[in-house]
Amino acid sequence: MQTFHSKQIRTPLLYLLISLIAGLIFSKEFVASPLSLIFLASPFLATCLFLAYTGKCPRIWIFSYFLASTLSFWAYGELRAPPQPDQSYSNLPPREAVLTFKIQQNIHENLLYQTSSGFAKVVQSSVTSKIQPGTSIYYQQDLSEPDTTPAQKGETIRATGILDPIQSTPGKSDFNFDAYLIENGIHYRFERTSRWTLISPNNLYQKMLTSAFHKMDNTLRLGGPADTGLANIYTAMLLGQKDALSDEQNTRYQRSGTMHFFAISGLHIGVIAAVIAQALRLIRIPRRISPWIGLPLLLLYVQVTGSAPSAIRAFLMAAFFWASYALQRQRNPMGALIASAVGVLLIDPQQLWQVGFQLSYAVVLSILLFGLPLASFIKNKLNPYRYLPESDYSTRQKLTLSLIDKGALLFAISLSAWLASAPLCAAIFGFLAPIAILLNIVLVNLVAITICTGVLSLTFGLLGLSPIASFLNHAAWLVIDMIDYFVDIGLKVPYATLNTDAFPRNIGYIWLLAYLSGLLLLHSYLKARKSISQNAN
Repeated sequence: MQTFHSKQIRTPLLYLLISLIAGLIFSKEFVASPLSLIFLASPFLATCLFLAYTGKCPRIWIFSYFLASTLSFWAYGELRAPPQPDQSYSNLPPREAVLTFKIQQNIHENLLYQTSSGFAKVVQSSVTSKIQPGTSIYYQQDLSEPDTTPAQKGETIRATGILDPIQSTPGKSDFNFDAYLIENGIHYRFERTSRWTLISPNNLYQKMLTSAFHKMDNTLRLGGPADTGLANIYTAMLLGQKDALSDEQNTRYQRSGTMHFFAISGLHIGVIAAVIAQALRLIRIPRRISPWIGLPLLLLYVQVTGSAPSAIRAFLMAAFFWASYALQRQRNPMGALIASAVGVLLIDPQQLWQVGFQLSYAVVLSILLFGLPLASFIKNKLNPYRYLPESDYSTRQKLTLSLIDKGALLFAISLSAWLASAPLCAAIFGFLAPIAILLNIVLVNLVAITICTGVLSLTFGLLGLSPIASFLNHAAWLVIDMIDYFVDIGLKVPYATLNTDAFPRNIGYIWLLAYLSGLLLLHSYLKARKSISQNAN
């Protein structure tokens, strides 16, 4: 049987992605006029088109292509870059300001301290605030006053508060929340605000999404045990609401390297896409049509859960891969990965500097380049019946091979994901979790079961069948209790986590770049060697 690794996979968008990343890096490090950059790119673009038409001088074509595309994306990065604060303004002390701003994203809601926080974009500001319209801010809302509700995405608010420039910059080993804000293009905090005045509410569609989210949250809590945190873990896992976790739960999952289960990412999107695809197959929807039904449902889930960057990235990967069925094209995971990266960076170039973006694509790339080939190698080496024809396999032999295949795949994926995430985790978060390799092998199927159960519960809940949804919730809580138990046991293993507080961040990036570059070079070498061998035969 032909596998993913033996197919000739073309990824022409890789060259575009390299130029895009190079252009965005230049736009961050060097300030230039977009018009000047486009003017410089024009002759290289003309040369590229001419050589493509004539089919001559492929090396000059590649050189012209990279220069033209890199300069163009440099100009694009300059146009899309968030406004940088004036140095004289950023050196000012905290000051009172009257701001009108639009909520972009809610990131935290603390019911204990009665606060809500998130990102917003300034629409209008007072003269004394010394802040430009269009500047992104981090806000904190006080919910302690009666009849105060958290601001919703899309609302425009006016408030008086303290505007505090963020002076911290990302260091080698002191990555903190201020550094996270700066990497997201946010250079101001807006806190200790007066009572908020609603200038314009969010649109009808956004209100529908908010209402659907609360409905889903209530559905997942139906019949929830009052004396445990299982319901909170359940809603955090299905809706990406990490705030639902207690401080103790949050610390436990972080230190065990399993916090990624609570971000709407590739695992969630993949499992939900599989559930939707199977449901459409049950009602006899043709495979070439199912993506056009399933993808809008998947996008709706992403939007209801808040359109987190990790969810959008995972949705784009799934969309490119699933759409290949509708277009009757060869399934190409690497192509879907690269296409989604290009799409994400074109939509929001600022994501290139976000740790979540870097980890997501590094992990998936490591799985494709190292994890899947390693799984195939292990399967072949451990197959005790490799010299027998498959038609002669007994039931016991088929079961044995199935266990070997699944075990090899889980181990290879877990190991490759950990190898890709380890350097950045060591540099940014200050610890390594070797136990995550084993825990992810054990937990990934349990988490997938929980997500499947949650999807079914939400479906029955939205249909008004609350008793069935409640029954399914209890089944999910049983699985979550097992997950919690394994995490607790794993943390008791000696050297489950290792502190790396002094690990330089630059070394982490060099290590990751060397690791991924080595994998790419190895694949190129093996491909060339295979081509030479075939030509010799």
